[in-house]
Amino acid sequence: MKILLRLVLLVLTAGIIMPATANTEPPHVFSGKALLLVVSGYSTSSVWPHILQRKIDRYYDDKRIIEVRSAVVASTPIARLMDVKTGKPKDGWRRIDEAIAARGDRPVVLLAQQSLQWSFDSRRRTGIRSPDDTIRIRIGSSVLRKYHNLLLRTGADHVILTTHVYKKALEPEIYNERFALDEFAQENPPGFSVGPDVWTVTRDNYPLAYERDRIHLSSFGAELVAQEWFEFLLKREALPIPAWSRDQVAFAKALAIAHRKQSNAQQKPKENQSAKTRRFDR
Repeated sequence: MKILLRLVLLVLTAGIIMPATANTEPPHVFSGKALLLVVSGYSTSSVWPHILQRKIDRYYDDKRIIEVRSAVVASTPIARLMDVKTGKPKDGWRRIDEAIAARGDRPVVLLAQQSLQWSFDSRRRTGIRSPDDTIRIRIGSSVLRKYHNLLLRTGADHVILTTHVYKKALEPEIYNERFALDEFAQENPPGFSVGPDVWTVTRDNYPLAYERDRIHLSSFGAELVAQEWFEFLLKREALPIPAWSRDQVAFAKALAIAHRKQSNAQQKPKENQSAKTRRFDR
């Protein structure tokens, strides 16, 4: 009897001490059930979440089955959202807290399109130099791990993480952030997936996909990125891509080309007039 009692106590104690098995199965986005998609990013993610919402609504015949909620904060890559050494949230994290808190009884999938800028020292430019920069790749992977863990602790059920869009002024460091993402992904963390490659699609459409500052995405660039996320979410569940969604990208590109031509045509008379004025002033 004493032996049996000890065994029962041992089992109960083990159940208290041992953590529950992590839920590694990602929630299905297109299951037809209510779901909350929260987007974490900064200024280059300010527009595409709204376009993604429109695409998903149309997919469901204009019914709001899935909510896309933006937790984007301008000028806040990961190092400005949390302490990269301790993993503790900073003030900007409140936006993510508030977005996830709106879940109700819905599962939450966090779409993170983020960057490691300022993660290595006080300079924005400092980043991973090459695939052989093992020290900074390891540091970057550690930062991504802390960020992912904090998102799960905040209440996300699953995190889909990708790195930054193309950023000419900070290349190849922005491209090289993917090496840290690859190293982190190799750990096979629970509740985690690698997201779509938004860097390549924006690089291939540079500068048309950008505003005149060539830093922030234009309406066409936002459409491109929204489509990448839309297709990624569908493909991961082996669902077909609606033709209308790609037609939207083609239309946005044609519109961007037309606007660029019109803008260039309007700019030439001004340049010619300036040249004439300079000659007259001489």
